[in-house]
Amino acid sequence: MNIRWIPKELLRILPKRSSGTTLDSSTLAAVSKRLESVSACIKKDVGIDNIILDYPEWFALIQRLQLHNLTLDQPFRILLEALENDEFKLNGLTSREFATLVSITSKSTCPYAAALLDKLCDTQTLVPMISEMRNSDLAATLSSLAKSGAILHADENFIRREIGHRIPRMHMFDVIVSLDALGRFMHRDHLLMNLALERVSELVSDQIQDFRGDGGRISVHVVKSQLNYIAMLTRALARSDVITCDNIKMAIPLISFINTMAPMGSQASLEQLTTILMHITCMYCRVSANGEKLTRALNETIIGLIDHLHQFSDTSDVVWTAKCITKIHFVYFGGDNYQGGFPLSMQWKLGI
Repeated sequence: MNIRWIPKELLRILPKRSSGTTLDSSTLAAVSKRLESVSACIKKDVGIDNIILDYPEWFALIQRLQLHNLTLDQPFRILLEALENDEFKLNGLTSREFATLVSITSKSTCPYAAALLDKLCDTQTLVPMISEMRNSDLAATLSSLAKSGAILHADENFIRREIGHRIPRMHMFDVIVSLDALGRFMHRDHLLMNLALERVSELVSDQIQDFRGDGGRISVHVVKSQLNYIAMLTRALARSDVITCDNIKMAIPLISFINTMAPMGSQASLEQLTTILMHITCMYCRVSANGEKLTRALNETIIGLIDHLHQFSDTSDVVWTAKCITKIHFVYFGGDNYQGGFPLSMQWKLGI
């Protein structure tokens, strides 16, 4: 069996994430049978040179398989052995290829992938690779390492310095993803938090002007993606052990942006809005005794979001998921300040 064409063959069959489709039972059975044959060949070391030579295609295949909860472990063994025997050079990988390799090894549960991930996190490997990576790929790499917990084995001081150096040139998504990933470390960096907030506030201020200056209709997709970014950032702020009034002060443009975006939302943005509401409530509790102006700005945002969510509750086609209701309960029962802000009809519908 020639496994060289396997990646192209299976990538044609397996739907992409963007397609929004899943595998039917017959296709799943056919793919699973094909994977068994491929694994058997690789175990016998048949065609393993193709995995080393055509590694980008195998990376892409494993990534697509993971999307559909399918596994192919043997290529990890081949890559690990090739790396140990100096037959596979990590410094030959592009920025995107290295990020993809970290992603697929982080998601895999096989022992070969775990051993390979350990090598990728080694300081002598990670430092030179990260130094040459693009910002978007670096953010993706840190996110993968954080989700798997492997970031705790990496050089924390180097990663902090590298992120701090890059933040002023990063896009919003990359800043937020990187900041969220750094949250896995035991202690968070106050100066790094300030840098991230300054950059996000700058980008948000620009986007507020863009949204207000456009008289056309803004798509639900745009609203949802922007609210998702903000939800990620407010999560990092809410759970940070170094958040201060100065941090909140720099987040004021962010708060204004939430008020700008919320009325444009729909059912698609309900999850993000309830998440942001919960996070801002946590932030309010952290700084409520340290500044009337800051607490007033946070309080106005909370009341505004509650009012917007009330409009959702009065719409017949809105479905409140268990997660959304749980977050609302957290806000309602977590402090007396907001119980009066929930209209009775909303309280009845959500069981509060």
